Amino acid sequence: MLNELLKDYNPKHSRYQISNYIIALNGRTTYGQYKQVLRELFPRVNNITQAIAEINIIEQEIEIAKEPSFENFGNKYKIEKIKQDRKHVQLKQQKDHLRIQLNEFKEFYSIALQLKDKLGELTEERKEELEKEYWVTTFKERIALELACNGMVSQHTLETILAMPERTEIFVHIKELTNGGNKGFSYLESLSTGGCQPNNLLSDEEAIDLVKNNEVNLLEG
Repeated sequence: MLNELLKDYNPKHSRYQISNYIIALNGRTTYGQYKQVLRELFPRVNNITQAIAEINIIEQEIEIAKEPSFENFGNKYKIEKIKQDRKHVQLKQQKDHLRIQLNEFKEFYSIALQLKDKLGELTEERKEELEKEYWVTTFKERIALELACNGMVSQHTLETILAMPERTEIFVHIKELTNGGNKGFSYLESLSTGGCQPNNLLSDEEAIDLVKNNEVNLLEG
């Protein structure tokens, strides 16, 4: 029965969670989502590389331990047998870890390609423009959320806005949302929802080759 229950356990993020919460909620704008998906890709590239290395090491250790020179008798043999069993457990754990990391990597990579296609070439000037757009959008949404929940904009948010060169634009936004009543909910309802959906996913072999060749770094260009 335990095995049947554990079959339903899935430690990886769901596709719904990846698209709508990890990427869309944290990213907000297209550029913000692109930066977020790269943040998710980077550690998974390292995790995949490390998992492959660990699997190779453990497999070699298991193979070496099979040689006759490692066979012993009595308590020493029992200890070696326990160590072998432990190596097999570690091997399974690393393979499970690699599978999870590959599945998530493939989905994040697919989304990254879509967002990169929307953004086009990212010069330093273009990145700066998109960065400003991200922060203005972020604070407009925060203001609407605070108005909807609390009926007013918090002191902390106003102090942060004062440090922004675009503060005049944001103050106009506040007036628009408060003139003639609280329009925080209306603004939030008008926002587009959801993020890119992964498609045309790589196979595990293609993903591993991509990571090994380090081609994933091309996304940052």
